[in-house]
Amino acid sequence: MKNNTIKQFLVRFSLLLAISLPSGAVYSAESDILREIKSLREDTIREIKNLREDMNKRFEQVDKRFEQVDKRFESVQSQMDGRFNQMMWFIGIWIPLSMAVVGYMLQRLNRHDDRFFEISRKSIEAEDMITAINKAKPETRKRLKEALKG
Repeated sequence: MKNNTIKQFLVRFSLLLAISLPSGAVYSAESDILREIKSLREDTIREIKNLREDMNKRFEQVDKRFEQVDKRFESVQSQMDGRFNQMMWFIGIWIPLSMAVVGYMLQRLNRHDDRFFEISRKSIEAEDMITAINKAKPETRKRLKEALKG
């Protein structure tokens, strides 16, 4: 009987050791895992904060650039408005001025219309005379040339 009780004691002691020793290892492994998870969580939270700060800085930079572009666009737009106003001013002056010049030229032409008509009639008469001279006999041509010269 003593052997049985000793065997039972040894079995119970070995089971107790078997259960207690690995459980300490399991507990330490669990605590290591929990510490690792906690540190990973803190790291990810820190990284997310850093990313948010970086994104906020970049958004601020982009906002500044957009403000600069808006200012440049406004200055270019004001320059274009000024140039357009100048162009309209020149058009407003040059159209009446050119119309006045054209009107003056037409008025001068109308005054001298009779003279132009006479000149054109004389040129037609001269052409008729030249064709008549060319058609005339050689003796008549000589006499006409002498009469025109003299």
